[in-house]
Amino acid sequence: MRRLTVTALVIGAIVVTAGATLAASPTGAYKVCVSPSGALRLRVSGVTCASGDTKATLGTQGPVGPVGPVGAAGPSGPTGPTGPTGPTGAQGPDGAQGQDGVTTAYYDFLDNVSFPQSGAYRILATLSNLPPGAYALFAKIMLGRNDNETDDISADCKLIAGYDSDLTGTAIPRNNMIVELSLSVVHNYTSSGIATLECTNLDNPINAQHIKLIALPLASMTRTSG
Repeated sequence: MRRLTVTALVIGAIVVTAGATLAASPTGAYKVCVSPSGALRLRVSGVTCASGDTKATLGTQGPVGPVGPVGAAGPSGPTGPTGPTGPTGAQGPDGAQGQDGVTTAYYDFLDNVSFPQSGAYRILATLSNLPPGAYALFAKIMLGRNDNETDDISADCKLIAGYDSDLTGTAIPRNNMIVELSLSVVHNYTSSGIATLECTNLDNPINAQHIKLIALPLASMTRTSG
């Protein structure tokens, strides 16, 4: 005889045998006989199902069904408000001290150079093979005479750096007077270059002393006006 479990009320009346009490078992389940027509008859002590009936139990919990498929993802929620600004972090430690910058100066120095009256410029100091870059150049020279003439002696000097130059002139008075001249110029060499200090005398011979020519590299060079 086959058995089935009924988890809901079945259409038809439950027939209770005379003298039997319809009450739930301790587990809340009822044992019944189900006739072919669908009628239910409570199975109590001493009652058996008729031939052709099906034994069933009402009120019992069925087995757990299979897990259903995962549902579709819901729409994204709205963006939340911006949170408050966090506190300022503590100041970090001081970094290590950097190395001192290195500047290479280029110079030439001569002393006690005599040149006769000529009218042509004579090179007294030279800086050769200056690396490309911007430079500030300075020259200083002391001019004197050792004759007994009473007239002043004219002299001109110029500092030349590429196409830039500085020119100055003076009159050396008598009585062995010495005149000091200073010149300066800035120039940007696009390739290796040269700088010269040149002087000329238009009258009597003169002496040049303490001749200095210096070139200082510059990080940059900007011309301003006003």
